[in-house]
Amino acid sequence: MKPVKVKNPQWVDAGQTQINCQVEWSRYPSRLMPFTASSTDNTAHGQELWNKLLAGDYGVIAEFE
Repeated sequence: MKPVKVKNPQWVDAGQTQINCQVEWSRYPSRLMPFTASSTDNTAHGQELWNKLLAGDYGVIAEFE
């Protein structure tokens, strides 16, 4: 499962341990689904998404509010 589109990344907390976003996955085309990425995700797709979010591949991560 690979992310096709990622929108609206935002930090979940002030400690910046998780990121909320909306993801269109290759397995579910044309559907944006909520996803919370974290460094401790135990799935390969979750870890990949976390690393790409941190690298800025999907834009700036909005601050925690």
